[in-house]
Amino acid sequence: MRKKTIALLIISILLLTSSKFNLSAGEPFLYPAVVSTVHGDKWGYINDGGTFSIEPKYDFIREFNQRGIAIAAYGEQEYGLCKVFLINKSGETVSGPFSAYMPEFRNGMAILTTDQNGSVAVNENGEEVLQSNYRLCEYSDGMFSFYDSKTEKYGFVDIAGKVAVSADYTSVGNFDAGTAIVETDSGVYSVIDRRGKVVKNLKYYDRYNSSEGLTSFYEPQTGLYGYKRTDGTISLRPAYISAQPFSSGCAIVGLAGKDGVSFGLIDRYGKYVMKPEFSGIVYLEQGMYAAAKQEYPYFPLAYSLKALFNSKGEQLTDYRFYNITLFEDGHAVANDNASTFFIDREGNTDKSLPELRGIGNIKRMGNLLQVSLDGGLQYLKPDGESVWKKDDSTPLGNGITVKRVTCRKDHLTLIHYPQLSGLADMAAENKINQKLRDEFTSDYLNRKPEAEDFAQDISIDFSAAINKNLLIIEKYGYFYPLGAAHGTPSREYFHIDSGTGVFYQLKDLFLPRGKYASKLTSMVREQLVLDNRCSALSGESGYFTTDAEVLEEPDFLLGSDAIKIYYQPYEIASYAFGFPEFEIPYGRLSDIINTGGALWNSFDKVIVRHKVKVQQDIEKSDVKTLEGLIASYETGIVDAINQNSFKIVEACLLKGSSLYNSQKNLVSDLYNKNTGEKLINYEIYSIERDYVSGIYRIFVNEEIAVKYSGKNYVNRKYSWCYTAVPQKDGSLKLDSIAKW
Repeated sequence: MRKKTIALLIISILLLTSSKFNLSAGEPFLYPAVVSTVHGDKWGYINDGGTFSIEPKYDFIREFNQRGIAIAAYGEQEYGLCKVFLINKSGETVSGPFSAYMPEFRNGMAILTTDQNGSVAVNENGEEVLQSNYRLCEYSDGMFSFYDSKTEKYGFVDIAGKVAVSADYTSVGNFDAGTAIVETDSGVYSVIDRRGKVVKNLKYYDRYNSSEGLTSFYEPQTGLYGYKRTDGTISLRPAYISAQPFSSGCAIVGLAGKDGVSFGLIDRYGKYVMKPEFSGIVYLEQGMYAAAKQEYPYFPLAYSLKALFNSKGEQLTDYRFYNITLFEDGHAVANDNASTFFIDREGNTDKSLPELRGIGNIKRMGNLLQVSLDGGLQYLKPDGESVWKKDDSTPLGNGITVKRVTCRKDHLTLIHYPQLSGLADMAAENKINQKLRDEFTSDYLNRKPEAEDFAQDISIDFSAAINKNLLIIEKYGYFYPLGAAHGTPSREYFHIDSGTGVFYQLKDLFLPRGKYASKLTSMVREQLVLDNRCSALSGESGYFTTDAEVLEEPDFLLGSDAIKIYYQPYEIASYAFGFPEFEIPYGRLSDIINTGGALWNSFDKVIVRHKVKVQQDIEKSDVKTLEGLIASYETGIVDAINQNSFKIVEACLLKGSSLYNSQKNLVSDLYNKNTGEKLINYEIYSIERDYVSGIYRIFVNEEIAVKYSGKNYVNRKYSWCYTAVPQKDGSLKLDSIAKW
């Protein structure tokens, strides 16, 4: 028996060491690192020496786990659908690819939500352990919580994917030591076991506000909060206008004051550990707190200077930190007005570790320090020696490179501006760089410090691209007056001739007497009317006006096939609209474009007369699929009517849907009435997506020639909105139709 056991152990070890799933013991630590390319940032992994061990080719990556497995992905957006892989430290694919949202490892599992709303669970070795048609949520203690879209409830499946607790709950917590807390429709919380049997009911509980056996509650008569035990008895009577969950035996509470809310720290008996005299308190773990004075009570806490306090309520430092991270192993990372450094539990700067210019975070990782300051990334040895730093230069093409220059004035003002190199004409290069630097920085760097109560957070950045000889620099920013409900974004484009250094204006695109402003105004107003019709059908709010004007020098962007006219927030629509955009294809402006002008000839273009308006965040592949679906439907429905063959168009439609049934009847009805049709033309005006349901809306304008029995063809125009529903096989089917 002993020999058999040893033999099995040896076999297991051999399998592990020879497999792609081997553990990472003894393997080198690898660190996420990024390079800038003409196609965007690409991520890979470097070793302790700062050399890439896995070449930078991914769009998004996660850190390696303790088993030597990392998650990497290709995609347009980190939080959108991606092509996801699990890789080992040799860069080999262990699992995948999956068409899914990019996950993280939690409690030993990575749960991938797929493009078909199912899930795949992968363990820390990168092994696929479960595929489920349900949307798995969390894993713990051998159980997965899941969401049933049919019942809109939550339940649990076991590690084999078998439903252990049916989806009967409006919310569920994680299993721990064989039990979990669940919530029913009526708001009752219960503790259940792995079979769903109720162990006990909790008379008072809230999954967001319960901790350490206490839950805050609101008393309508007084408008104040107190705390109850899970058996429903009162632990602390209502006395506070806000009451946060307990952590390590203490809770942060708020009291009404003449200048707003004053915050303090209480123990489980309601005794003040820190008196209610602060504009905010943050728990930093390990018995440490940061608190801000009441000087500017309406400022968000992140913008207020804070002091460090211990669990006894003793103040350890002056008010000199704008931010302090959570304590870990007796240290935290802090920021002052313009630098980042380590502090100990007494609030002293740790001089044995680097103190760096810039605002951000320093993270211990492997044998190095990962430094993320002012949008940059680098790795240092603990003594401050640089191992690797991201190159802030990006090749644009034509031998031209743009460098991202960082300018940090103080904790409120961060500016990144472009610096170009590699232009053929050095004088033009210097001219461009000086003007760009002034455009990005002059309004902010030379400005006198604002009074604290009028301060604002200012961040400015850019993107750059080149089309033939036309450089396009996008300047974008965000301006947040401290204490306001939200800030204001800004956007501006610079169109620059890389040969001459000329900064073009929109008028340079048109003939001198082309009256381009009035023509663009008319075309923008056409779209405003159509957009408002789309919004009315979608249930969205429309624009403030349909009489928007295009000025002689409007905000604009020259694309490869159209001019984009855009407006700043609040100009013609609510803040939620962002920057309303209207694209005018060059093919509709051919009579007024100066085709012999320097601007027109500085970039490559495609002449089209129509562009589909696509809602942001819809992937190009989905747009292509939808365009193909509509094309098949438009030709198919006409052929189906003329041939009395519903099968011709049936594949485009969701079986059993309202559109399926109505078109099936329409085909036979029109054929029996001897009615014929010809498709003259159709255009997709816009494509939208409802991100809650996943359903697409396609707004189409159609022109159909209709021939009634015994009569000639008559052209008819229609505006239809079709909805398309994603299917489990990845296809899309049309399921409804409405006039718009």
